[in-house]
Parts: sequence; structure tokens; C-alpha cells
Amino acid sequence: MSQITHLHARRVFAVAPKYCIEITVHLSKQPSVSAMVYLDLQPCLGKSQVQSELSRIINILTADLSALLAGMDTRQQAYIDDMLTAFLQQQALQNHVAPIAFAISSAITKADAKINALPLPSYLSQMMPKRPPSKQFKPPMVMVNLLSGGLIRHWRGCDFAEILAVPVGAKSVLQGITWCQQVQQAVTENLFKTSTFNNGSIDVETLLDGNFQALALCQQSIFDAGLDEQDMMLAVNVDAPQFFINGEYVLRNEQQTFSQTDLVAYYQQMLQRFPIIYLQNAFVDNNDLGWQQLLQGVRNRVWPLAAAHLEQEVCSASQFKKRLKQQTINTLVITPNKTGDLGQISHYISRAQQANKQVVINVPEQQVFDEMLVALAIAWRVPFIKLPALTSAEHVRHCNQLEQYACQAKKTVAKLPLRSSKSDNKVIAYFL
Repeated sequence: MSQITHLHARRVFAVAPKYCIEITVHLSKQPSVSAMVYLDLQPCLGKSQVQSELSRIINILTADLSALLAGMDTRQQAYIDDMLTAFLQQQALQNHVAPIAFAISSAITKADAKINALPLPSYLSQMMPKRPPSKQFKPPMVMVNLLSGGLIRHWRGCDFAEILAVPVGAKSVLQGITWCQQVQQAVTENLFKTSTFNNGSIDVETLLDGNFQALALCQQSIFDAGLDEQDMMLAVNVDAPQFFINGEYVLRNEQQTFSQTDLVAYYQQMLQRFPIIYLQNAFVDNNDLGWQQLLQGVRNRVWPLAAAHLEQEVCSASQFKKRLKQQTINTLVITPNKTGDLGQISHYISRAQQANKQVVINVPEQQVFDEMLVALAIAWRVPFIKLPALTSAEHVRHCNQLEQYACQAKKTVAKLPLRSSKSDNKVIAYFL
């Protein structure tokens, strides 16, 4: 048994408007455990206001929250999560509640897993009731960003937020990662071959003057990497709300304005032309009619969209309930640092799986892809992890760790029996 003695928070680095705080959980009988929190402070705040807000948050964590959690047993994960979330909501932290709750909850979970000498995926599997494990364990599929556009790139080259590679034919995590790296390299080479330069950097506007051209570049890069559509397909995060203006969809790079019906026809043409298996945020929120119209027009495709993954991002309990009832959406995206503590995340994933919906763990650009997210995907059988890129050495290292966990799970999934939890009489599968 180990108890929390205190918390310590400190500012690590900042790239405005993103600021990183390191939170360290100190324990009585174990080494301390740290977690990073990325806070998105409003760009409109002045420098002095930002410094004041950061100091306030650090003081709340180091003093008030530390005093609240002091003496608590790390085994009381559910109770700590409830206390943590309730306390943070009372402190007027606004959008910072979820990332802070996730970071502290993750740190305590890692600590208790070490105390019990359990691999992190095995420990996490105890937090959520599982279906009996099948003999065929399918490792999570890594989706990797190839090109970015839209608002995040100031509308240069492409209206869509992300175009990603999906290694559908990969037989292992490692093979999928390798293929994604090869396609990424091919995309970079194709950009260098055909684009012009402006002050030493690639001028994307001269190459990608439309969304179809951006998709064609990615498709050609798949072929250049020695792969085909049986090996690698594309995913598109449209992020339509960013170009929905006054009731119409304004595609700046296409220099066209679409109604919903016109946009459906545009998507249908895109899906017929390119190997797209996954479409995200194609319309504004709660637009079931748009999804229904889109599905009706593409049912006879070789890769039917009904088998692809249509989703809306889940950021709150109310949004989650609405998404769960929408029949046309078959996949839910969960961004851990926007959702909350591990208890909330496990609840969302469990409910989604019970409703026969796929789940995607989204790793945004400012969030660290760490061991916790890898373990979440394995322990809770999440089929997809969406990454911003594989350029970081840390990302590659944790992808290798994902392969290691997946291999362990594949070997032991059919060997370990189910046992019942005495505390809540829920069936729990230990498969690592």
C-alpha cells in the first residue's frame, strides 16, 4: 500500500498559446511519478495575464489539490478521480479541468500499477468490464498524418484539416508503422519535386491548389512507397465546422460555396475517386441528415462507406450521449486530454463498445503520445490510434512499445481466464 504525500507542479516550457506544466505525484513508499499537462491559454490574453493565470493554476495544484489528495491510498482510483474532477470544476479552471484530471489520474494509475507489479495494460483492464476475450486478438491500427490544411495551416493548399495514412493491410503494428513512415517520406519527396520554394521553405500553395490535388498527392505517394490500396488507404478529417459560414460550406481552395446537398455530392465524388476508408467531421455537429444522404449515394462502392468510420469528436458527457444515439455515425473519437480522468474515459469506451460503435483515441499535436495512451488502446481494445505524425523519436519509441504490448496480448489473450471482481461483481478480463 502506498499513499499520496503531496503534489508538485512547475512550468516546463511554453510555445504560445500552448503552455506545458509538469505535475509530480509524490508517494510514501514508491518513487514519484510525473505527468505533463498542455494548457491552451487564450491568445487574446496579455503576457502578464498569462503569467498570472499560470501561477494561479500551479498554486492550486501544489497547495490546494495537494492538501486534498494527501494521505489517499493509490488503490482508491475511482474515489480519487471523482474527488479530483469535482475539485477542479470548483476552481474556475474552465477548459483546463480535463487535461489536468487526465494527467493526475494517469500518474496515480501508473504508480499503483508499479506497486502491484502489473503491466500497465493489465492494470487498466481492471477499470472497465470487458467482454470475454476472443482467440483472435487484433492490435490497434495506427493512423498517421500525412498532410495538414484548413484553419490550422491558414487555409494553405487544402481545406481539410488532416489527410492520414491507414495501413489496413498491415499484419502487425510494426509493419503498419513502417509503411506509414515510407508513405510520409514519399509525400515529402513529392512535395520537394513539384513545389516551388519561398525563402528556403516549401510553398505548398503552388502545388496544392485544391483538395483533390492534395488527396492525389497522398495516393501517388502510397504507390511510390511500393504499396497499393489493399495495403494502405486514406483517412480524411474534414473538420467542416471550420469552414461553415452563414449556413453554407465555403471551400476557399476550391473557390466554391456549397449547400449541404452540394457538399454531399462533392464528398461522393471524392469517395469514388480516392481510397478513403475514414471520414471525420464531414458536416457541422448533429447533422444526421447529411450523413444519411452521403451513405445512400455510396453503398455500392468497392469500399462501402458503411464499413468505414464516421464520427464526431467527443468532448463532454452531453455530446457523448447524443453521439451514441446517432445511428448514422458508427465511430466515436475520444481525445483523452479533452475528456477527463481515466474513469470517465473508461465509461465512454465501454458504452460505445456496448452500442457496437468503433472507438478512436485521438492524439492531438500538443499532447504527448506516451505509455498511458498505448496501454489504453491495448487494455480497452481500441481499434485505432490517430497520431499527428511520426517525426518525433518519442512517437516512434512508443509505437514500438505498442507493438510489444500487442505481441504480449496476442500470446496470452486465449490463455488467461476471466475472474470476477469482488467489489462490484463485474466480469474483468486479464489478458496481459
